[in-house]
Amino acid sequence: MRPFADLVDDLLRDVRRAPIADLELEAVSFAMALVWAAERPRDEAQGVVGRLSSTADPDAQATLRALQLLAPPVVREAAGRVPVDLSGRAADVGRFDVESAWRAVRPGLVADVVWFARPGGRAQSLFLVTASDDLGAALVGGGMSGDSDPGGLEERLARLSGALDVGDFGPVGAAEVFERMKRGAATNRALMSEVSVTLAMGLDIGAHALGGSVDAIEGVDWTQDDSEDDDERAAFLLRVLERAVDDGVDATDPDALAAWRLDFAELSPREQLRALGLPPIPSKDDPQRRRRAADARRRARRKAQRRARKRNR
Repeated sequence: MRPFADLVDDLLRDVRRAPIADLELEAVSFAMALVWAAERPRDEAQGVVGRLSSTADPDAQATLRALQLLAPPVVREAAGRVPVDLSGRAADVGRFDVESAWRAVRPGLVADVVWFARPGGRAQSLFLVTASDDLGAALVGGGMSGDSDPGGLEERLARLSGALDVGDFGPVGAAEVFERMKRGAATNRALMSEVSVTLAMGLDIGAHALGGSVDAIEGVDWTQDDSEDDDERAAFLLRVLERAVDDGVDATDPDALAAWRLDFAELSPREQLRALGLPPIPSKDDPQRRRRAADARRRARRKAQRRARKRNR
């Protein structure tokens, strides 16, 4: 595998002349891929930072600034040890002005949108889907948009309203959305529930935009496991939460959820599936058994590798 430092030129080619919002997303996506794939993330992060900091190219300096403010901890810490020239495009990185926030609700689901003014007269939006309050406002979907037309808010809200069948959006305080983000993250962490890369990126950038720092919201695990899409991941999380509530657990209490999760983990896989109302483990007579077993082994290896990388950070 090529060192990530060798991919910096490709990254700069992707962000050249891109709006600041898109540059930030590209930089954070690159940093997440590094954390995910590198055998030695700290060494790789230092190599990338060294390549970016060694040039006065405004795009390189802006990308480095994005890593300083918005990247996962390993990359952010490495980037934070070098100076950045803020006289060019880097000065616009991380600048968010909240213009409005909006919410729509349907049974079991809350959808939030925060609309930001961005440098150059552009806009960007944070989209968040959370479970209902009784399920701890668990994070089930969302992300940050790319660069947007500043007059595109109504179209954005109408599109999301139709896609989610949540009715009309009404104004809400941005601080309320921020608190919901924190509450949902606590619920997901209690259940060790992973979220999509898109949602994780949105949470990190949204935490900076609304709370002044990526660390304003303690992060949740994210995954690049292609065997499970966002809808499947969200549906499984909601099943787990509903099971916990059926067992008498207060889903708004992360400590209670974490304790329940430990007990639930003691059940056999077959018992867990039965408790969640999911199909049983295939029998040996199932012609799909070998393929499914191989898929399960691949997922298990990915999770084990991910845990090992986290320990090594």
